[in-house]
Amino acid sequence: VNGNVAWTHGTSLNQCEKGDTTIFYKFEFCCPACHSNPCQNGGWCQQSQEGHFTCKCRYGYTGAFCQHKVSLCYAVGDPHFKTFDSRGFHFQSPCKYTMTRTTGSSSLDQFEVLIKHEQRHGSTAVSYIRYVEINFGENTVKIDKGKYITVNGASSASGGRYEGFRLLDNGRLVRLETDFGLVVESDGNWLAVVKVPDTYSNNLEGLCGNFDRNKDNDLVTSEGVDVQNE
Repeated sequence: VNGNVAWTHGTSLNQCEKGDTTIFYKFEFCCPACHSNPCQNGGWCQQSQEGHFTCKCRYGYTGAFCQHKVSLCYAVGDPHFKTFDSRGFHFQSPCKYTMTRTTGSSSLDQFEVLIKHEQRHGSTAVSYIRYVEINFGENTVKIDKGKYITVNGASSASGGRYEGFRLLDNGRLVRLETDFGLVVESDGNWLAVVKVPDTYSNNLEGLCGNFDRNKDNDLVTSEGVDVQNE
């Protein structure tokens, strides 16, 4: 009434998902999910017809609310790597490798990203990305050639929401987003990108480096052996 909510008999106040207010009166409805401005760090909110919302994050941020500042590592082509600390190198052996994984800090969500290379076109000089495998919690998600996706061994379409993560496809890349901030993208051909929140700094190992803000030690093994010239 006159711009204010008028309470009537039989009306009760409840909460929508993500904290928005709903009013029940014979039937239920949910006020706009984006009304409370849930997206952080300059992200913008998109509401779905079901009353839920999705935050679209600015470059350099991720998470359900764009709450995580991220750094990235990628492998592209045949393949060329760039670590979280921006160290570039070429690594073309056709085997399965650890792209990045946590080193065991109990305060962080644990994960592992594996990358499988394969040779193509009859050439043994270089290799390309066959698939990317992501292990976290009780889940294993695999993005294979041609953007074929499996979740815990079962074929899955992109665009699904699962417990603790979601899968998206923008037509060029499949994107896995976890609730704890890990993002993995692949085109199912020759590109793999891993994005992690800054909270993982100095808590990672693998081809993407240790993420300690020092690119000079990215090609040092966990045993302390420098392999940059090998």
